[in-house]
Amino acid sequence: MDHSISSQSAASPTEWSTTIQRIRQFRCFGVATVEAIGFWTAVSLPIPTMIVLAGGIGTLAELGLVTLLFAANLLAFYIGHGYGGH
Repeated sequence: MDHSISSQSAASPTEWSTTIQRIRQFRCFGVATVEAIGFWTAVSLPIPTMIVLAGGIGTLAELGLVTLLFAANLLAFYIGHGYGGH
């Protein structure tokens, strides 16, 4: 059994460099997309929050909903805080 690597299956340093560059580009694209979604979610979440608040908080479920919307808004702000600053 021969354990040597054939020249056909081994990647050259240039191929590795190209592969790493593609991975970095994909990662950057993914991060930018997640930041954009976070930003626009943070921008839009106050609308349903204000609608719920305008109706009043009379039940524990409504209080939980407002709390959830505020928490989601804070998370979205955290995720999207770097959007547009690249």
